[in-house]
Amino acid sequence: MTREVYSERPLRAEYRLTRRGHGLAPIVITLGRFGIDELGRPEPDYLAAHVGCGGRVPPVAWRCQRCGEAVDANGLELLAPGDIH
Repeated sequence: MTREVYSERPLRAEYRLTRRGHGLAPIVITLGRFGIDELGRPEPDYLAAHVGCGGRVPPVAWRCQRCGEAVDANGLELLAPGDIH
């Protein structure tokens, strides 16, 4: 993960995953799905979105529900459910 400060007062920083961090996305998403299933929650606190079109990418399919494209870890971003189209 990298940290880039964009405001000194108040101190604010943006964090971005490195390429290696993106490689962990399938694991993080799968663990999240496991937790949701075990806790019986209807939706996660975050969802995987396709960087290309913003559509939802379920952790069991790795295919964008909006455009149908197969998506790998580098094509994902994690967003709050309300932020995904």
